[in-house]
Amino acid sequence: MDKLERAGKILHDDVGPLLSAAGLRLQLIKMDFPETADLVAQVTEVLDQAIDRVRAVSQELLEPPAKI
Repeated sequence: MDKLERAGKILHDDVGPLLSAAGLRLQLIKMDFPETADLVAQVTEVLDQAIDRVRAVSQELLEPPAKI
């Protein structure tokens, strides 16, 4: 496994789940403290963008090279 594949695997297997867990914790905060709903929504939006970006980069790094 080369360095780029390893980086893609780390993003997919380690960083992605951590970001998802952070999102779940934000939802718990919103449930426990309804007055934070607007702020939690804003942070969740940014977090979702980060998750999407990490997913895209990890998929790109894990894709086998195109055959020419």
